[in-house]
Amino acid sequence: MNPQERILQLRNIFEPLIQEKGFELVDMKLYQRGIETFLTFLVDMPEGGISLAGCTLLNREIRDFVDKNALLAEPYNLEVSSPGIDRNLVTENDFLRVLNRKIRVFLRGPVCGKLELTGCLIGSDQEKIDLELDNGEKASILLGNINKARNIF
Repeated sequence: MNPQERILQLRNIFEPLIQEKGFELVDMKLYQRGIETFLTFLVDMPEGGISLAGCTLLNREIRDFVDKNALLAEPYNLEVSSPGIDRNLVTENDFLRVLNRKIRVFLRGPVCGKLELTGCLIGSDQEKIDLELDNGEKASILLGNINKARNIF
């Protein structure tokens, strides 16, 4: 099994476990650094703002599950942490979480003649986001055209 397939397999195992505990899986990585294996999870609350206690709870739950089900044959380092307040916005849920807030979007291809737009997020769905730009114009941006997007505080 190649690394991408392994990550997808593990994600399919852990995402329901994490959701069952009331959290959201933002990202997950399995990688080698030298001879060490790392399993890392970025998790959040659906409305944002996971606590240290939440990360600690998930760390214990995930470790117990990995060990009980022998999911990793080699010794591993487990890291469960918050994605941080200034994390990239990627999924529809990420954008819905910051609806009606100001965001900055870096694009792969120009929209309104620009590769970087700033404005209030006024809509989001599975395919696109809608911004009211600082100059009052409205712009629809396909998610596939977004290189990076961040909430502005």
